[in-house]
Amino acid sequence: MKILINTLPIKVGGGLVKLEALLIYLDTLINEYDFLVVTSKQDFFNRGKYIRLKFKGLNSDLYSFSEYFKATKELSDIEKDFKPDFVFTLFGPSLWRPKGLHLTGFAIPHYVYPESPYFHRQNLKKKFMHFLRSKTKMILFRRNSDYYWTESDDVSERLAKLLRIKQSKVLTVSPRNHQLFDHFKLEKSYELKESFTLLTISAYYPHKNFEIFPLVIKEIRKLNSKFNIRFLTTLKEKDFKQLTQDEVYPEWLNLGPMKIQDCIELYQNADAMFLPTLLESFSASYTEAMQTGTPIITSDLPFAHYCCQDAAFYIDPQNAISIAHSIIELMEDSTMRYELVKNGKRRLGELTSGARPEERYLDIMQNIFLMQ
Repeated sequence: MKILINTLPIKVGGGLVKLEALLIYLDTLINEYDFLVVTSKQDFFNRGKYIRLKFKGLNSDLYSFSEYFKATKELSDIEKDFKPDFVFTLFGPSLWRPKGLHLTGFAIPHYVYPESPYFHRQNLKKKFMHFLRSKTKMILFRRNSDYYWTESDDVSERLAKLLRIKQSKVLTVSPRNHQLFDHFKLEKSYELKESFTLLTISAYYPHKNFEIFPLVIKEIRKLNSKFNIRFLTTLKEKDFKQLTQDEVYPEWLNLGPMKIQDCIELYQNADAMFLPTLLESFSASYTEAMQTGTPIITSDLPFAHYCCQDAAFYIDPQNAISIAHSIIELMEDSTMRYELVKNGKRRLGELTSGARPEERYLDIMQNIFLMQ
């Protein structure tokens, strides 16, 4: 089977990490498949670490207004020469419409969770701009792809309704934690201690709701708890300074961006994973916490309930007073923490049963191709 891998929409962040993991896996299957990886004009790949994959870089920039038509012609010529059975775009939308079958990933929660309180914070101008972006990207998704995959059944159902397409055209591919987590050795105690550490591993995005942290800390201070409650985050220093506004928070330690192996050690020493986010399609923080036996405190919102079910202690992400009381409650109740961890192990098994995502992508394309 011949598959053209379109990497153009991905530039940085978690998408790039997943793309590199995919390519490493595909590089081992070259005898069963024929892959061609199309890269942007600003090629950021270290092609030397891939032994068998073939790469083709564009000479034009698809995302430049002046070069767009030239880039789309290049892509069409590449497709014509390679004659793929399927085109795969890990995360869309794609600005290019292939002539053949096209599977695209969707991971933009802003468009499928309009009820999120995140949008209540926006003024009319921002709401209007969001409306325009949403309509534009949904047109691109619908026009330029034939099939779609998401990371949760809830998002798959919502996307099918949003695009007004058959549910069978939107597939769910459950994510997996990084392979380094498979070597994690659980050596945690859930007994009450004099200190309690809440871990949040995330870069800054407006929907992540980091603005609530200073308010929660101030409310915890008012409760005069005899315990030392500490918040650990992995923000860039400039984002941390913007959030704290030069005010000192001894309870809040920002470690800066961390490598995956360092994150595993953070989970080992954390008493809870704290994620008061307002929007997610699927957060790796949930499954990482489950795998490392870390109790979860997160937002009482639909996406979180789908992922965690009874494996999380739910909070109102906009109510600092309520959050502070909930943290104290969880800290003082070791039985609750133990139950959350036990439920998390069960839920993790449900979410990650079956093949790894990289295998699922290929299975989906193979099955669709055989049905044509």
